[in-house]
Amino acid sequence: MKTLAKSFLLLTILLFGFAAQIMAGVKWVVTDETLTVWDSPENINKLGVLHKGYEFEEKSVDGNKICFDYNGQDGYVAMQCCQKVDDVVASQAVEETTQEVNAAQAAVPSSDADLTEVSAVNAPADNVQNTEEADKFSSKETAMLGGAMILAIPLAILQILGIVFALFYAFKYDALRNWFNKRCGADCIPAGKINKLFRKLMLPAIVSSLVTFAGNFVNTGIVGSIVIVAVPCFFLFKIYKDYKENYGKTAALWTLLFSILTIYTIILLVALLMYVVFIVIALYAFSFMLEETRPGGSMDIHNRSCSNCSKFGTSACPHRGQAGNGCCGSYS
Repeated sequence: MKTLAKSFLLLTILLFGFAAQIMAGVKWVVTDETLTVWDSPENINKLGVLHKGYEFEEKSVDGNKICFDYNGQDGYVAMQCCQKVDDVVASQAVEETTQEVNAAQAAVPSSDADLTEVSAVNAPADNVQNTEEADKFSSKETAMLGGAMILAIPLAILQILGIVFALFYAFKYDALRNWFNKRCGADCIPAGKINKLFRKLMLPAIVSSLVTFAGNFVNTGIVGSIVIVAVPCFFLFKIYKDYKENYGKTAALWTLLFSILTIYTIILLVALLMYVVFIVIALYAFSFMLEETRPGGSMDIHNRSCSNCSKFGTSACPHRGQAGNGCCGSYS
């Protein structure tokens, strides 16, 4: 039990560390003289203006727009008008070194009599240091990308296993239960899809699903990552401990695997339900807009009554009959 507890603790620390690195964000600098900040990627409302040299930290990327924190709210700027700070440092180092080399070459006399041999032109120490710092930044990004790829492999395997498990759970639960009970050597997996083990795992799965879904709309930060990882780990450790005391270590490990995949199945179901609800609400809102913008609807911009309609009535309005003026029932 101590070994398993240490393993859970190590896995949690690694996941937190990786999440903190990913959430650290990428820094950008404005390269245009002036850059407009918008409230959305669709450039609906203008929030302000940034000037050349302004640095900010990326929260997310939506198409060709960078989202960042602008005075306490999400601001969006065009990516083509900015440059990553790491790339700026590297390009400045290369540019300064090139200028020094060109200046040294220009200082060499062109006359054959006065021609001196120039074996090499060394970059200044500051430029060398800047280049080394740029290389360090590049190495850090490469290491983070490599870590993400390494972590993505077991996650991809878990995702495939989870989908297969979810299909068997939905359509062949008895066969799935018998297969796991044979590996456990005992009747550890209860009968019935909505059993006591399933009910124990519903809370951590739903909590993780809600926090993950909320992360699509708000920045949950490190607290969200802790909730997503720690809550399921707590329940899984408790289940392992109980089953080890009652059935032994082997049965507890297979039950633990069954529980992990069950949590994944519940998360899939909750996510599917959320997206179905979201689609239904979107379709309802779209149909409502179509209904209200039809001719005669409350949002029909071509069917607005003027002030004379209120005074004299629509039939006696002096503007009646002026087709195309957008009032008194005349449609353009």
